Amino acid sequence: MAGAAALNMINVIGVGLMAADLAKSFASKPLPEEYVTNVQIGIGTGLDSMQGNCPNVNVYTKEGLRAGQSKSNEHLGGKHETFKASKAKKVWINEKDLITLRIENTQLDGGAKQIEPHYLKLTMFENDAPCIASVSAASAGVSWGWFGDSAKVCGAQWYHSNKIFGDSTYQPSCIYMDRDFSKGIYARGMSMHMPDFGTGQAVGEQYKNNPDLLCKSAKRMTMYHDTEPDGGLRLRFPKDWTSTAYNLDGTDKFPDKVIDNKATFNDPNTSAPSPKVGKFRRDGNSTTTAISNNQEGHLVISESENHSAKELCEHPNSLGPDFVSTEEGIFCDMTAKEYWFLCSATLKTGCFDVDKKEMVGGKPGIVTRDLETGRVIPEKKYESHNHWKRDEWRWGRVKRSGWKRAVFDMYHGHWPQ
Repeated sequence: MAGAAALNMINVIGVGLMAADLAKSFASKPLPEEYVTNVQIGIGTGLDSMQGNCPNVNVYTKEGLRAGQSKSNEHLGGKHETFKASKAKKVWINEKDLITLRIENTQLDGGAKQIEPHYLKLTMFENDAPCIASVSAASAGVSWGWFGDSAKVCGAQWYHSNKIFGDSTYQPSCIYMDRDFSKGIYARGMSMHMPDFGTGQAVGEQYKNNPDLLCKSAKRMTMYHDTEPDGGLRLRFPKDWTSTAYNLDGTDKFPDKVIDNKATFNDPNTSAPSPKVGKFRRDGNSTTTAISNNQEGHLVISESENHSAKELCEHPNSLGPDFVSTEEGIFCDMTAKEYWFLCSATLKTGCFDVDKKEMVGGKPGIVTRDLETGRVIPEKKYESHNHWKRDEWRWGRVKRSGWKRAVFDMYHGHWPQ
């Protein structure tokens, strides 16, 4: 997806889906205790590797004071597990699952209090890395939500997900975090100022016009490479920020005070993969110095029109296995960050055969170049694959009316028939 469109889409979708659908989700459960914050974490779906340990979560007040904390050390398995974080349990986030943490606000001076959860900090305490697609926080009558696309457009490591959110066709990207940095993952944790997400179209336009307001403000959102669950926030807004620093439409009154140039989303000391786009690169050699394919031997085939194989190949921080978009007719070699067209009646060599799951035109053990482009045709063998079929995501399509139609059109450019 284009970065500018994503910035705008994130906030418009947030005000509808995250505020409405998650509020509905919480409302269907027993009302939270007076001094509890509900934090809900959703992971990407469609790949076993997207499953992992639930991160530890710290909840902070608008002043940046820690009100509550979850810690985990026990393996659980069921869907929609709800538990008291104070019981020191570990949750293994299952595919197609949301996890709700009930965090007691008991760490402030004077004992338990009702608070608005302005800041969240997520930190990995275990080595099984999840790919996080959504996070929400609800307490004291407020409910805020964040999607993985917010961090993706700022440079976090990401991959497509087959997860559908709410009653829409929106499939947020997911972003990776890991404690031991295995499989090429940079971030151990992240923090976000929750009121700044899902606050309307004007805010989305603001981020689109000035991405630094989203991506260069550690107070608003940042990833952490070296942090611990008990570590604090990198930066925070002034205590009276939420009551004085926003216009009526949610945009920033003082943009210069938002940008601090302290936010990080990937390793600044490692050069990102250099994408090779279609026929315009002829050398066939990857200049990648960072890991871009952490699942060699696995292939994902997606029928969703929300997923772009071309985007995966061209994005410097995408991370995951080789990918096919049947909608685009493109195969992305994530190791080389190079895309190829799918074979067809008119293209029979130098292409990817989806049925056989292999490149056509190369010879085993022999360097073979595509006659048209001059690129080396890679050898591809897969031990496993996932097929994200159209029926698995199209069931959630939005009705062709109202603000949801406008959101879909803005992000995708057209409506599925």
